[in-house]
Amino acid sequence: MSTNIAPLLQKLTPKAIGGVDAWVAPLTSAKEKLGEFQFKMFLAQGIHETLNLTKLEENLNYSSPERLVAIFPRCFKTVADATPYIKNAKGLEKILYEGYKGRGLLHLTWKKSYRLFEDASGVGCVSDPELLLQPKHAVGSAVWFWETNGIGEKVSNAFKKNGSNDRQIFDLTTRAINGPAMMHAEERFRLYQEIDS
Repeated sequence: MSTNIAPLLQKLTPKAIGGVDAWVAPLTSAKEKLGEFQFKMFLAQGIHETLNLTKLEENLNYSSPERLVAIFPRCFKTVADATPYIKNAKGLEKILYEGYKGRGLLHLTWKKSYRLFEDASGVGCVSDPELLLQPKHAVGSAVWFWETNGIGEKVSNAFKKNGSNDRQIFDLTTRAINGPAMMHAEERFRLYQEIDS
């Protein structure tokens, strides 16, 4: 079934930043670039990552040092290590991501990724990271991430190998975006099913 973007966004993302209409053109462009099959997975991941297009940047306002230790063990070995970063989003952004937290539809993260996207697109997001909060660049950075990380190729190869096992193929996209934690895998897949229906 072909994805009709505007009504789908009205249904799933009625409170989208900038209004639903601001997202139609960039997402239509993404659909044309990725193809119908990949686009549905891409859209489900993007809608999930941004809380229905209402949060285009990662929230780093944590109130529990224990939570920071659990989520970011590479940076925080103890509660004492994490305590200075409670309700300190700027400090946390610097220690976790060199000052380049997740922004955009798939939350592009790290200065290196911002630089590579800037080099590929001409969008000056290294000096102005908030450009990725605009729908056009939020989607553009996500398509760039999808393609650069070979997510589409993984999807295509899995489809050729496994046929139409949507869950197994979709989980590849979750792993590529979210890492081995596979956070909220069930919610992401349910969203994909809703888009695909």
